[in-house]
Amino acid sequence: LIEPAVEYISANYLYESIAISDLAALCRMSESYLKKLFISIYGISPKKYIIGLKMRYAAELLSSGKFSVSDTAAA
Repeated sequence: LIEPAVEYISANYLYESIAISDLAALCRMSESYLKKLFISIYGISPKKYIIGLKMRYAAELLSSGKFSVSDTAAA
């Protein structure tokens, strides 16, 4: 049921701010139901899921040694 939202997040979390209302509309359900399903499947809210993806990406950039903290923050 929430696969369209998860796919959209994966494809766009680096490029735009993602609103929960947009994800809910994409899945044709209410925001509260989307949050409930998301938490039941992933154990965290959609917002925390997106933040986690961004944090992992930033950690990868920093670990590579190719990017400074400033460059990573701007990415």
